[in-house]
Amino acid sequence: MNLFQKVSPLKGSTLVFSLVVLTFFLISALSVATVSVTEKRVSFSTAKSNISLQVADSGAEALLKKIYKDNPSTPNGLGDCSDGVISGSVGVGEYAVSLYDDNDNRIACDAADWRTEVRRLQSKGSYANTTRGIAVEVAPLVP
Repeated sequence: MNLFQKVSPLKGSTLVFSLVVLTFFLISALSVATVSVTEKRVSFSTAKSNISLQVADSGAEALLKKIYKDNPSTPNGLGDCSDGVISGSVGVGEYAVSLYDDNDNRIACDAADWRTEVRRLQSKGSYANTTRGIAVEVAPLVP
């Protein structure tokens, strides 16, 4: 038995080639998985943002309905009012609506002349630590 046999230079090349191909496939698979996880996160973030916007819109619609149909004497009659912010919940989210006059001053909860003063409302909807807001013009009260 000869310990110093001459080894062909091509015998190890198959192993090296296989390792290079395997490394390429592994890197490709990891890249696809990373892109997939990132896209899923973006999708969830977009869904939460859309739900928050819908909650804000629903809060504004609920208050507009109360303003035009019920016409309460003070903003307290529109819902839970504290520091000029009327809050409530719709489905899975919560909204906070503020009423503003011509000078962008927030109207207080106990303002008796609020209906002639209010010009717009701003509604913020929250869902799963995501907040979106909308602003809506309010038609002045015609006596």
